[in-house]
Amino acid sequence: SVEHQNHARDLVRETDLSQWDALVILSGDGLLFEVLNGLLEREDWEEAIQTPLGILPGGSGNALAASVHHYTKSPPAWGKELLLSCGFLLCKGLVTRLDLVSVHLASSQRIFSFLSLAWGFVADVDIESEKYRLVGPMRFLVGTLMRLASLRVYQGRLAYLPAPPSTPQNSSLCSSLPCEPNSSPNQNSRHNHSTNSNHNTAHNSSNNAITTMRTEPKPVNQKGPPDSLLADLEQPVPEHWTVVNEEDFVLVLAMFQSHLAEDLFAAPGATADDGFIHLLYVRAGISRLALLTLFMTMEKGGHLAIGCPHLVYERVKAFRLEPLSP
Repeated sequence: SVEHQNHARDLVRETDLSQWDALVILSGDGLLFEVLNGLLEREDWEEAIQTPLGILPGGSGNALAASVHHYTKSPPAWGKELLLSCGFLLCKGLVTRLDLVSVHLASSQRIFSFLSLAWGFVADVDIESEKYRLVGPMRFLVGTLMRLASLRVYQGRLAYLPAPPSTPQNSSLCSSLPCEPNSSPNQNSRHNHSTNSNHNTAHNSSNNAITTMRTEPKPVNQKGPPDSLLADLEQPVPEHWTVVNEEDFVLVLAMFQSHLAEDLFAAPGATADDGFIHLLYVRAGISRLALLTLFMTMEKGGHLAIGCPHLVYERVKAFRLEPLSP
């Protein structure tokens, strides 16, 4: 059992992984975040990250579990039904590749994210609803209504590297555990990005971080996959990036999987290992009613089809967000 914040991170960073065939987390998304970052902080991270991981939804936020369930093309499920579905998948030993995103912070810290990065409204709801954790997933509904009552505008600068056009790929689950290196297309392969032939994407087998590769030598003390799509935060973004003109936002949400919560189908086009960041942002000026409608239609993934003039969706390979609001 986990006793304190980052306990799981410390455990997997130091433990002998050869004792187990897989790691299964019974919790919400936060604990899996700790486990993944602990694996990537190990000296043997390249081997450690190939350890198959499983998730059984037991937290207030069970977005990855909902995403995995969705990828099986099963009807939507919540609560105990979602737990049963994920348990059944674990019993069958089904695995699939999973994208990871490298996140560089202004503090010089680098972390890895498998689910999302939120700023503005969504982040405030998540943080401010912590006090209602005892009510389970309902905490997000309570937090959303409270934040709608005093809607904020957040100043910031946003820029991104658009993803090249490509044919959508269906994510598939392998038939057995562990997943063999050649059991799904493109595993262990590299693909040039259309924007710069020196930037390659590496698909690691099994658990399957998708990362960007540096062309210069990797720093000696850096653990985890190297990346090259992100310019140093002290430098301007590259010229081939798109810079968003607006600086007033209600929210910025980068999705790496399909679901933001059990009942929030935020990125309908996302698959487990599509290699894309699904970037959504809402510009200032949206009414409370329109924003509420946006989240209500997100339950079934219909928010991108309602024609909201304040909502923008882009499929990108990288982005930079510079908050100007305190």
